[in-house]
Amino acid sequence: MLSYDRRRGCAVERFGPFAIDLTLEVKVDDLLVRVIGARIFGLPLPGWMNPRSAAREFATAQGQFGFDISASLPLVGLLIRYQGAFFIDT
Repeated sequence: MLSYDRRRGCAVERFGPFAIDLTLEVKVDDLLVRVIGARIFGLPLPGWMNPRSAAREFATAQGQFGFDISASLPLVGLLIRYQGAFFIDT
């Protein structure tokens, strides 16, 4: 579940007992999503244990919505990576 935490000023993605704090950054024509913190059962994880994310959304040359998403964990490695695009009909 994705929500916005006004107190922290960030988006929060929840997966069972895990909560991951995310921030957005606009860079040229890309929207970058960054992990800024994580908690398990409400307790903050030390920074070195935070998941790493390389997530970006962008407009393709064909006018599609493009995305390139990956997530990894320290000591574990890559968890998921997916990329692609879809057309938005307005």
